[in-house]
Amino acid sequence: MIELNGIRDETSTYTRSRKLAKYLEGIRDKTKREIVIEWAKPENLDWLSGIPSVFLFDPDRIHILINSDMVRLIHQSYLLPLEEIIEELIAHEATHGLLIHGMGFCRSVLENSASDSARKQISILFSMVQDIRVNKILQEEGYSPLGGVYLYQLIDAIDSMRKDEDYYDNYSYDPSLKDRYMVWCYIMAWAYLKYFDLESTDRTTIEKFTKIFENKYPTQFEMASQVRMIILENDILSSGGHNNAMKELVKLWRLEDLVRLEAV
Repeated sequence: MIELNGIRDETSTYTRSRKLAKYLEGIRDKTKREIVIEWAKPENLDWLSGIPSVFLFDPDRIHILINSDMVRLIHQSYLLPLEEIIEELIAHEATHGLLIHGMGFCRSVLENSASDSARKQISILFSMVQDIRVNKILQEEGYSPLGGVYLYQLIDAIDSMRKDEDYYDNYSYDPSLKDRYMVWCYIMAWAYLKYFDLESTDRTTIEKFTKIFENKYPTQFEMASQVRMIILENDILSSGGHNNAMKELVKLWRLEDLVRLEAV
């Protein structure tokens, strides 16, 4: 097995676990791609605002950026160990690299004409569907498919909606972008119930969220139901089913003139 520092890690200061090193080694061997992990530079932090990590497509390597500001915020908000947060983020983003470089899953290629709102909507759409497969793989590798903070965020959303507050009010001034982010949140919760073996208490929490969401946000729930139908009609856990679903979803959201789907 490679040493813990055997994968290029330009600026990281934490010690990776042997579990993560072994997992990344397997991804490297399957994809024949070097894995590069970097802290995001200050000039990248604007477009990474609110995003703790990202997989950046590169034809020759699996490139992962970690947003140190968001890592610190997660640590302070939920009192999770820093190493645990970072390991979880790296494993998640590296799995996106595995899907793209090693399993035939398509990626999005944006047209120059895509607006900032359209770019964010496309990112939401691809994460919404591809994260289901990513989290299935992570669960098979012994990681929690829920991650460290998801249930905390869900409980916050439940409490807010029970108080008749709009939990998503501050997400965006763009109503279309806000709607599609809300669809993502619902589909993520629904997918956990549909595709994953979960602890009963975790499943109960997620079920509470979906029921409250359906009643409080009927318009967004209808939008999510259209997405859910396409997901169910395709085997999104396979590359062929995923790629076909993405074609249909891009059309559903009327983004087909702004993005191309390409597989490596």
